[in-house]
Amino acid sequence: MEHQGSFDSWWGSTALCNTKYCSQAEYYSTYDISREEFLKFSFKNGFNKGDLMVLVGKEPKDINTGDIIVFQGNRQDPVIHRVIKKWHQDDQYHFQTKGDRNERSYHEVRETDITEERIIGTATARIPFLGWIKIIFVNIINILR
Repeated sequence: MEHQGSFDSWWGSTALCNTKYCSQAEYYSTYDISREEFLKFSFKNGFNKGDLMVLVGKEPKDINTGDIIVFQGNRQDPVIHRVIKKWHQDDQYHFQTKGDRNERSYHEVRETDITEERIIGTATARIPFLGWIKIIFVNIINILR
């Protein structure tokens, strides 16, 4: 979710539209998300590695495009990405996300069809740098193993 440089330089950075390279602007436009709409999203400038994100529970019906959700993917650590698509099917809500810095949504982390039960929470605030305590602690534990 990190953005390098200004919003405008990130908005023009590389993404992957189907099988050809495009800009982030072109990628988001395929999901009917304009620059103006994106600028209204929370965390429009992303956040940084080491930021501690404050999460709250939210009813799936109240999660919207642009919200940042934390969900269980196919790895041990949860994933935190922005909702770019929402739909209702089989009596439950489904979501697709994309990390702002990523070129596309990844099937590998199962972010193209996230069902309600996989959602852990929605990011509402960030505390810069406080997450580095956990990162350092986990790295020390991994070294000692």
